[in-house]
Amino acid sequence: MFVFFKTRKISKPSFINPLLNASFLLVLLLIAGSSGCRTSKCAPSSADNPQKAEAPNRTGPKAEGGDTVKPEIPDYNFSIGDAEPPTLAGAIKNRRSIRSFSNKPLSMDVVKQLAWATQGVNSSRGYRTCPSAGATYPLELYVAHTSGVYHYLPEKNELKKKSNNDIRKELAIASLNQMSIAQAPAVFVFTAVLKRTSRRYGDRAERYVNIEVGHCAQNLALAVAGMDLASYPVGAFSDNKVKDILSAPPTHEPLYIVPVGYPSE
Repeated sequence: MFVFFKTRKISKPSFINPLLNASFLLVLLLIAGSSGCRTSKCAPSSADNPQKAEAPNRTGPKAEGGDTVKPEIPDYNFSIGDAEPPTLAGAIKNRRSIRSFSNKPLSMDVVKQLAWATQGVNSSRGYRTCPSAGATYPLELYVAHTSGVYHYLPEKNELKKKSNNDIRKELAIASLNQMSIAQAPAVFVFTAVLKRTSRRYGDRAERYVNIEVGHCAQNLALAVAGMDLASYPVGAFSDNKVKDILSAPPTHEPLYIVPVGYPSE
């Protein structure tokens, strides 16, 4: 004999369904978070992904040790005396590495034009004549002249005198005794503050800074050639000795030396 019992369907309290829905959504969110976010709001930081670094400061860089200033944009024609202004084609054709200089002095006006070609501000927004990764501008330019040592301030287009010392011979000795450096009336020394670029681009900053100094040195070489002057780039030197000779801050690391002057006959 079989006895059948009629089962009774037990209805769930009305508050259970919302709780289940909420729990289900929470699980989905946890799964999505663990598998990685695919939205722009949680994209990798610039430190993790240097290719998507933050945009450069569009208001223009600050002057060394000071506040943001309105840049001076000169109207140079890169000619000496009554000479015709050079053309880019002519400068490229004439560019050579020349290691022999005459005793003719190089005026500070010419030095200033060359400094501007190398690192000068050419935009009201603070951008410069040479490209820089993220407009971080890590380079600092020094000039050893017969009249002393100068530090170029791009925003003011100013050669700020640091000392009256003639350090050209010391730089030549520190550059593995390349004494032609001492013969040049002006010696351009490029240094870099790596941290300005590394805090945005991480480990790739060193590459970017080395590329940038190449851009700037080529600008200098072309300006020199256009003005019928002589120059050559130097990469062989003692970093510490050059830094000491310049009395540069410890963060200014020497990268490149370019002696400039009139070619010997």
